[in-house]
Amino acid sequence: MTEAQMGWESLMHTDAPQGCALRAALFTSYDAPDERLLAEHLLPLLLRVSRDPAVDGGQRAQFLLELDERLKHLHGRLVVVSSSQSSKTQQEEADSSYPWIWQCIQRLSVGRGTNAVQHAKLWMMHWGASDQKGQVGVADEGEPEYLELVVSSANLTLDAFKGQIQAVWRVFLPLHATGVQSRARGWGILPAFIAALGESAANTPAMVEFHDLLKRADCPAGTSFVASVPGKHSPQVLRRTPWGAAGLSGIALAGRGAVKVSVLTPYVGSWTIDGLEQWCARFGGTAKQLGLLWIAKHHPWAQQWHLSTSSFGALAQAGSKVLELPYRPGEAKRLYPFHKDHRNVDERWSHAKLYVFQRGNSKSLLLTSTNFSQAAWGREDKSGSLVIENFELGVCVKGGQWPFAGLSPFQDAEDLAITDSPDARIYLYIFWASAFWDGKLIHIECRWRYEFPLRAEVQCGEAWEAVDQWKAVAGEPTRKAVKRWANSKRRPLLLRLTCEDQSILLPVYDTRPQDERDTSFPPELDESVVQAMKDALLFERFGGRLAPDELGSAFAETDPKKKPPVEVDVPDESYAVPAVEFARRQLAIVDNWATQLRRAKNSPTQAESYHYLRLDGEQLSAAFGRIVERECAVRPMLAVGARLALQEMALRLKVDRDIG
Repeated sequence: MTEAQMGWESLMHTDAPQGCALRAALFTSYDAPDERLLAEHLLPLLLRVSRDPAVDGGQRAQFLLELDERLKHLHGRLVVVSSSQSSKTQQEEADSSYPWIWQCIQRLSVGRGTNAVQHAKLWMMHWGASDQKGQVGVADEGEPEYLELVVSSANLTLDAFKGQIQAVWRVFLPLHATGVQSRARGWGILPAFIAALGESAANTPAMVEFHDLLKRADCPAGTSFVASVPGKHSPQVLRRTPWGAAGLSGIALAGRGAVKVSVLTPYVGSWTIDGLEQWCARFGGTAKQLGLLWIAKHHPWAQQWHLSTSSFGALAQAGSKVLELPYRPGEAKRLYPFHKDHRNVDERWSHAKLYVFQRGNSKSLLLTSTNFSQAAWGREDKSGSLVIENFELGVCVKGGQWPFAGLSPFQDAEDLAITDSPDARIYLYIFWASAFWDGKLIHIECRWRYEFPLRAEVQCGEAWEAVDQWKAVAGEPTRKAVKRWANSKRRPLLLRLTCEDQSILLPVYDTRPQDERDTSFPPELDESVVQAMKDALLFERFGGRLAPDELGSAFAETDPKKKPPVEVDVPDESYAVPAVEFARRQLAIVDNWATQLRRAKNSPTQAESYHYLRLDGEQLSAAFGRIVERECAVRPMLAVGARLALQEMALRLKVDRDIG
């Protein structure tokens, strides 16, 4: 959904045009993010990776290296926030093929200071100018930049995309050149939500850029946000920052009488009659005007949806209606009234969370991550405070389309899908943890039940190294430990924490300087071909595409019985490429790099791009030098062109240093 009308499409896409490159992104999820979903689907889409992850051999190696290079270019600018607890088992985590992506992506969890559940589903993507290969380029003054904002019910898991139906709101907005506080105020509670998320994840600096983006974008007309933040919020606080159910009072609807509300969520928490009345009173409604959309016990979703006998009893006694989502096995027509394009063959179950509020002819649609539970909306105590357990986020659109009008109540309560077993809650021993490596020390911070012993191990290469000597810091809720580790050949990838019967795996974030990080590569790759492949990708970034044979014999296996790691079509005459033509293409790479460097240097807003381009220049020099060294005695005509490019690059770098 982009405005008031609902569509039917895949969440796995972006509205950014091909001329844009991703500059930064924030993703939130309840479940621990699925590395395969990110590495093989979402990140290639957003980072414009040109290779296919589904192929084998040399093509897969090229994909891995290209993805790695794109991630390094955005090191620290991609942030994923989830809950500390994971629905994955430790073995599933350990079997992942992509633990190395977290060397560049900041994976954070909430709950450093107090217990919290991260249940919101927010994507924020900053788009800007790109070079001809789709990577972040150097923008001219006035070059357009954009904010893509997605609020949904989808976690970052494969099942969320393949096995579930989600509700999604998406908007693509131009960014103003400068930010002003008045625009941030136009987004209502959203800036405060982002700030609170960063504070709970103990990484407020990572959220500053996303908070500031709201100062540069205009909130779409007729749109408001409703958000929950864990904690006990007094009436005084709620008047300033209306968290949870208190935010529903801002849904202004013209007309008279009580506000009607219809609810579609797959999970209904524990409710009492008083709790229902208090929730409805927040927006001027009553429990008698509440309609819950639900399913029959023979429905194929019955195993995934949760409604307890006690909560159904509270709804019935309060006078609320329970409306039946139709399901008629064997019919060729659409299975449920979601959309005209939704077909009976769809085997996915609905994970969407939708609320519609109506008074007279006025209507507002709330699309949210929030299930119908007091943990999410807040439980009101005697003082009027709201006690909230979850981070939640929703977007409210005035006049939104509601595709479920006209449903009938259940005729027989015995037909409802009811879950009598109590909702299982995970008893946590480990509440929050983080780990990063600066090249010399592994820094670890953790909050757990301190009356129980904690075992910590870091995976360095294939071995696990123990961590001990935890220290408490006065005034801090966590304890800290450090482990000396300076071996870049065996990088620390994962931290394993075990307390009683709970064990979690956490990636170790790489904070080394860029020149040290650039020497690393995905462990699946063969070191003997990595450098030549990295050189090829670097040349591509500046408009050059040299044939593999021109990059040197590193692309060829020394054992003729082995299949070459990079499969390419090399024309027979390629070995006779004139030195002048080869030199022309190499010098064009230097010219393209110099043009981007000059544009960045002359722009007051491109200091960061200028810094990275300077590093690219040093790497280009090294790449040309490797061609000269490899080919000087074997194919001297290729070495001549590389030597000319090397000399030109050295001159350009010297001039830039002297002027700068």
